[in-house]
Amino acid sequence: MTTETEISFADIGLSADILTALDDLGYEKPSPIQQQCIPHLLAGRDVLGMAQTGSGKTAAFGLPLLNNIDPNLRACLLYTSPSPRDRQKSRMPSSA
Repeated sequence: MTTETEISFADIGLSADILTALDDLGYEKPSPIQQQCIPHLLAGRDVLGMAQTGSGKTAAFGLPLLNNIDPNLRACLLYTSPSPRDRQKSRMPSSA
């Protein structure tokens, strides 16, 4: 029998501002990929994460990036783009 430990976003080291934003958006706890990746990324380590579509990979990599932005910078840009596979899916006609 395995017992899952309840881990919160606060437990994995995200800043108060990020925690407030996550709470405002209704996120309650990190997914497994987020639990495993975020602490390493916050520590500045390189991470290769593989998980199923919809598992929270974008947030797993994006939250530490946002967390580490210096608010005193004069300019900052974050650009995300869908994967080639997701771009291809968006071109497919939907079956209604």
